[in-house]
Amino acid sequence: MPSHPVPASSDRDAGRHGGVDERRVGLIADPGVPWTLAQEVAETLPDRLAERHEDEVRWSVEARRQVLPVSADGHLVLDGEAARLAEENDWDTVVAVVDLPRFDEGRGVLADVLPGRRAASVCVPALGVLRTRSRLEETVVRVLEYMDAVPAPDVEMEVSESDGEASEGVGREHITPVPDTELHGSGRHPDLSTVFVKGPGGTLRLLLGMVAANRPLRLARGMKWAVASAGAAGAYGVFFGSIWSLSNQMSTPRLTGVSALAVIMLVLWLTTTNGLWVRGGRHGGRPALDNLSTLATVGLACSALYAALFAVLAVVATVIIPMPYLSAQLNEDAGWADMMRLVWLSTSMGTMAGAVGAGFDDAERIRTATYSRRELERRRLADDGGDDGPDGSTPRE
Repeated sequence: MPSHPVPASSDRDAGRHGGVDERRVGLIADPGVPWTLAQEVAETLPDRLAERHEDEVRWSVEARRQVLPVSADGHLVLDGEAARLAEENDWDTVVAVVDLPRFDEGRGVLADVLPGRRAASVCVPALGVLRTRSRLEETVVRVLEYMDAVPAPDVEMEVSESDGEASEGVGREHITPVPDTELHGSGRHPDLSTVFVKGPGGTLRLLLGMVAANRPLRLARGMKWAVASAGAAGAYGVFFGSIWSLSNQMSTPRLTGVSALAVIMLVLWLTTTNGLWVRGGRHGGRPALDNLSTLATVGLACSALYAALFAVLAVVATVIIPMPYLSAQLNEDAGWADMMRLVWLSTSMGTMAGAVGAGFDDAERIRTATYSRRELERRRLADDGGDDGPDGSTPRE
């Protein structure tokens, strides 16, 4: 993936000045939402850093769109790559902004920080779906301050077992503005500090972020047979006289139940026939959270398909069916409510037919449209069952 440098605002007039130390920060971002956020943050971050530091330091921030490798167990390879990128670009610090949800021992991770290596990663899904850009910017600022505040790499970092906060007064409140998080050191990597999400609030925010990263509305592009089947069956319902009478006799709760059943059928069919359901732990994650994010992603996509089909059939029915003719078929004075009930039932019929048509869609295309690029890559690696990283070793995040 080619890199695209974005010079920051405070870096435009000049490089180094006499007596002024320059600190160079590199933001490595995944394509898509992380790249967009990184570009925005790179523009404002130098001024934020200058406001929070009274010493004579000139900050420059550069954003690059680049995909960091993923190990065979689905974790981001940060350690060695960060050193290489820092050397190539003359950066003092590297922060990776990724849309890959990370888990450690079944817990969701918001950020990983390697102070001794001047490297960190921030998982965009763990930031949630509200105020994501401002949360990312503030997190990067605090991560940089945390790196300056923790002891040197050869000094043992003490971590409180009671509240999970590091020593020297550098705790959770100093490394992230996001609530329901906690900072812990790592027993397997003495220089690694990890910000975990915690509690129902943090888990819900991570789940919503995972769903947003999957971009549910893309799914319709990968289920052409389902869309075609739904449209054909729905159109048939609009023009079939017995459906008119049936919709007129059905109560609103019954029509609502039929709608829910149609969407649920399509969701379950897509999930089970395309290998979207997770059995057992993947990449140290939580199968329940993975499956919930999948169901939510597919559910939103199918609900959007239902709404779009309803809108199309409403236009078709309004244009083609004269209201007097509808009244004659129903043997009563028909109004717009009767027309919409007809469209409602036809849409549900079409959605049920779409579940059958989805069986003809390509499973790989469905998976590609359902998951973000990073999550899809990780699931493919998990399916392959490999244990080695790109260089034959087991990389560490």
